[in-house]
Amino acid sequence: MRDKIRRRGTIVLPDFGVWAQLAITLAGFTGILLIGAVLRLSFPGPEIFLFIYLPVVGGMAYFVGRAAGLATALLAIGAAAYFLFAPAGAFDLPSYLITVGLFALMVLLTALAPAHLRDREREAERGDQRLWLLADASAMLGATLKYDTSLKDVARAVVPGFADWCIVELVGGSSGATHLVAIAHADPAKVGMLGEIHRAELLREGSDSAREAFVSDPRHLSLLRAVGTKAVLRVPFRHNHQIDGVITFGRGNAAPRFDLADQVFAEDLGRRCGMSIALGRADEFQRKIIETLQRNLLPQQLPDLPAAAVSARYIPANTMDIGGDWYDVIPLPDGRIGLAIGDVSGRGVEAAALMGQLRTALHVLALDGHPPSAVLHRVDNLLQRLPLRMMATGIYMVVSSEAMRISFANAGHPPPLVVKPDGTTRFLMEGRTVPLGVGISRPPEEAEVPLPENATLVFYTDGLVERRGAGIDHGLAELEEVVRGGPIDPAAVCERVVQEMVADRPLHDDVALLAAQFERKSLRHPGADLGRVS
Repeated sequence: MRDKIRRRGTIVLPDFGVWAQLAITLAGFTGILLIGAVLRLSFPGPEIFLFIYLPVVGGMAYFVGRAAGLATALLAIGAAAYFLFAPAGAFDLPSYLITVGLFALMVLLTALAPAHLRDREREAERGDQRLWLLADASAMLGATLKYDTSLKDVARAVVPGFADWCIVELVGGSSGATHLVAIAHADPAKVGMLGEIHRAELLREGSDSAREAFVSDPRHLSLLRAVGTKAVLRVPFRHNHQIDGVITFGRGNAAPRFDLADQVFAEDLGRRCGMSIALGRADEFQRKIIETLQRNLLPQQLPDLPAAAVSARYIPANTMDIGGDWYDVIPLPDGRIGLAIGDVSGRGVEAAALMGQLRTALHVLALDGHPPSAVLHRVDNLLQRLPLRMMATGIYMVVSSEAMRISFANAGHPPPLVVKPDGTTRFLMEGRTVPLGVGISRPPEEAEVPLPENATLVFYTDGLVERRGAGIDHGLAELEEVVRGGPIDPAAVCERVVQEMVADRPLHDDVALLAAQFERKSLRHPGADLGRVS
């Protein structure tokens, strides 16, 4: 909530307690008596009381409060009655009573009218405050679909402007039990006390004495008195006739009780929170469906290969959408091994569904024995015939562990990295063509290069090496440095890359990572992590 709520006028009316108003009244009236005593020397008539007391009574009622105005009015009536009675000479009782009565009527009206105006303006200020608070709460609830975070922000926003403390609970599970989400108190030192009282279920409606009647633990009794709650207002989070939680407001002994306007505001805030919770849970449900879809479209387990060790990772982005990153390892009928990785442009269900179609098509074409260039050419033809107008990047590579040679084609994808046992690295920049979906008129150029024995091939999607505000060259250089920084077996490479390049930074795009190591021997590489996917 904003630090300062601006009133419609130019004067911000202070809010004094009753005892503060009475103290200001006594101090102000003492000064007025002294001024009146001086003025009566020059203006001895009764009209002097109107000139002195009426402005003072009105000012006290408007600027200090109703109690101050009425107290000043009573003191003014008493002073006028005394000074009018005091003069020597003939005393006319009827005239005296009429004069004092008219003066008393004028003074009381002068006190009540500004006090009523002040109350109306104070109510307008509180109304403005509630509207600003609703606007701020709506902005907080709409800023993110992570409703736990936004509800904590709302709880902090309503304290202390609307309530002295606030507790937010959510309904979870089929049992309907609630769990605590947020606690806020105007005095941070009392947050722990409030939490303990809440866990003991002592924050119920009613007076302090009524609440204390339910307490048997002396510690809870002392905590309850330390928090000092005079009024409690509980409002459910409702959406489509479903209760998703409850928000509880409390005011201390120095604050006024909740009125009808406060209840209307709290119910409106509860409805907005309920809508935010419903949207957040719907998004969580949709995200879970998409993640399940995408993970099931990816290989559940990599094949157990006799002369290769392979490891893979898939890390979803921190955003609420899902991308179309994928990878595959394909044992071919002639004993060679196919490796593929790709990335569909765009995000969401469409990208994940298209990713599944492309991976399946590439897998089938690879099993039919087509070379890498022909496989990408046919996948491009398929993509242009699908109703979803999206592009994709991809690499398909065939590895011969007998000849220790690789042939591959690259359709706009970041280049694979080769890591030799001595730690030297090289990006495979050959065999590149335009992305899939642009329209490859003829099979792209295919590259064939030797593969050093026990070297590791590292495939990845652009989410690993692209950084906001930095070029892709920076990410590629970082990848080289990380890969060279330890053992080069696939499992170790994947784990190191994830820990040093993914774990400690926000991901704006999904990351797919595939590493493979080959040797001439038909015997499996000792200590390798075969077929690991996470």
